[in-house]
Amino acid sequence: MLFIAGKTPKSGRYGLSASAAGEEQELLKLKIQYDDYSDDLKHIIGIDLSGELILEKVPEENLTEKSDRY
Repeated sequence: MLFIAGKTPKSGRYGLSASAAGEEQELLKLKIQYDDYSDDLKHIIGIDLSGELILEKVPEENLTEKSDRY
Protein backbone atom coordinates (compact mmCIF):
# COMPACT_ATOMS: atom_id res chain seq x y z
CA MET A 1 0.00 0.00 0.00
CA LEU A 2 1.36 3.41 -0.95
CA PHE A 3 0.45 6.47 1.12
CA ILE A 4 1.22 10.08 0.38
CA ALA A 5 2.89 11.92 3.27
CA GLY A 6 0.34 13.51 5.57
CA LYS A 7 -2.48 11.24 4.44
CA THR A 8 -4.02 8.74 6.80
CA PRO A 9 -6.05 5.81 5.50
CA LYS A 10 -9.68 5.66 6.65
CA SER A 11 -9.03 2.59 8.79
CA GLY A 12 -6.23 4.46 10.59
CA ARG A 13 -8.48 7.42 11.25
CA TYR A 14 -11.20 5.14 12.60
CA GLY A 15 -8.67 3.46 14.84
CA LEU A 16 -7.43 6.79 16.16
CA SER A 17 -11.01 7.97 16.74
CA ALA A 18 -11.81 4.79 18.63
CA SER A 19 -8.67 5.19 20.72
CA ALA A 20 -9.52 8.80 21.56
CA ALA A 21 -13.07 7.81 22.47
CA GLY A 22 -11.71 5.09 24.75
CA GLU A 23 -9.44 7.58 26.51
CA GLU A 24 -12.34 10.03 26.95
CA GLN A 25 -14.45 7.23 28.42
CA GLU A 26 -11.66 6.32 30.86
CA LEU A 27 -11.35 9.98 31.96
CA LEU A 28 -15.09 10.19 32.49
CA LYS A 29 -14.99 6.98 34.54
CA LEU A 30 -12.22 8.41 36.73
CA LYS A 31 -14.11 11.70 37.20
CA ILE A 32 -17.24 9.83 38.29
CA GLN A 33 -15.15 7.72 40.68
CA TYR A 34 -13.53 10.88 42.12
CA ASP A 35 -16.95 12.51 42.57
CA ASP A 36 -18.25 9.42 44.36
CA TYR A 37 -15.27 9.29 46.74
CA SER A 38 -15.50 13.04 47.29
CA ASP A 39 -19.19 12.80 48.20
CA ASP A 40 -18.48 9.88 50.55
CA LEU A 41 -15.75 11.89 52.30
CA LYS A 42 -18.00 14.95 52.60
CA HIS A 43 -20.73 12.78 54.13
CA ILE A 44 -18.33 11.15 56.61
CA ILE A 45 -16.86 14.44 57.86
CA GLY A 46 -20.17 16.32 57.77
CA ILE A 47 -19.55 18.80 54.95
CA ASP A 48 -22.50 20.00 52.87
CA LEU A 49 -22.60 17.79 49.77
CA SER A 50 -23.22 20.79 47.49
CA GLY A 51 -19.97 22.43 48.62
CA GLU A 52 -16.66 22.01 46.85
CA LEU A 53 -13.99 19.83 48.43
CA ILE A 54 -10.49 21.21 47.89
CA LEU A 55 -7.69 18.90 48.94
CA GLU A 56 -4.27 20.25 49.86
CA LYS A 57 -1.06 18.46 49.05
CA VAL A 58 0.65 16.92 52.08
CA PRO A 59 4.16 18.37 52.61
CA GLU A 60 6.86 15.81 51.90
CA GLU A 61 8.33 16.14 55.39
CA ASN A 62 5.03 14.80 56.77
CA LEU A 63 5.25 11.65 54.66
CA THR A 64 6.97 8.50 55.86
CA GLU A 65 7.84 5.34 53.98
CA LYS A 66 6.40 3.05 56.65
CA SER A 67 3.80 3.92 59.23
CA ASP A 68 4.37 2.71 62.81
CA ARG A 69 0.64 2.84 63.57
CA TYR A 70 -0.18 -0.54 62.04
